[in-house]
Amino acid sequence: MRLVVLKALKSAKDSIHVYTYALTDPHVLSILMKKAKEGLDVHVTYHQKNTPKLENLPHLHLHPEKGRGLMHAKWIVIDEKMVFLGTANLTSSSLMMHENLLAGFHAPEFAKALLTPSFYQGTVGKSELTFYLLPDPKAFPHLLKLLDQAKKKIHIAMFTFTHPQIVSKLIELHQRGVEVKVSLDQMGSRGASKMAAETLQAAGVPVQAFQGMPLFHHKWALIDESTLVLGSANWTQAAFKKNKDFILFITNINKKYLKNTVNAIKKDSLNCN
Repeated sequence: MRLVVLKALKSAKDSIHVYTYALTDPHVLSILMKKAKEGLDVHVTYHQKNTPKLENLPHLHLHPEKGRGLMHAKWIVIDEKMVFLGTANLTSSSLMMHENLLAGFHAPEFAKALLTPSFYQGTVGKSELTFYLLPDPKAFPHLLKLLDQAKKKIHIAMFTFTHPQIVSKLIELHQRGVEVKVSLDQMGSRGASKMAAETLQAAGVPVQAFQGMPLFHHKWALIDESTLVLGSANWTQAAFKKNKDFILFITNINKKYLKNTVNAIKKDSLNCN
């Protein structure tokens, strides 16, 4: 994944806008500084506590954030045309070791919207995008409504999953005959996500724990193999009510993109039990 990110950054001709929870990867930092020195407009918004002080780095436009909630969003906009977003932080371990999902779009309208992020709705090809910058009071009802519309199956992969209303909704769907499967980080399934996992399992919903060594850092759901929900947000109350996170809904998803996503899901599922 780091190679994809580095290639994208190197391709920039005019501007780079980065939002990240943590930025410590030396190769990413080196390219950002090089591009800024070349005269590109390079902006970095980051969570101050989880990124070493960058104030002494020349040429970069730095926007450290601190506050009650986490600045937990993760995306990159290249030349106001390309968007890369998902679950990966810009650290060496996150880009090279941890299990993450990174989505890329050539979407100039969406890219420009992310420069001053808020609610966005638009299309990329035949796919429909709905983007919420959290906390947004409309995002959580949108998620519950979309889950409720599932007809056949839902597969959820989540680093931290504690939200009781989503747990209740998944049990309801399971009882209606929808095939529900939840994959969790191994440590999380025994820690923060333990209550949610045990409640789901008690109701008959299969819960798998990722068995690999790195973090299972995913935050997505695939609904009826036609709608993808992804974001930087764990499914916790803090993510929806307090943190600066994002959640993106992609409907009428491109078949080729869907195939690649499903293949990635199956690969990760092999490492769960």
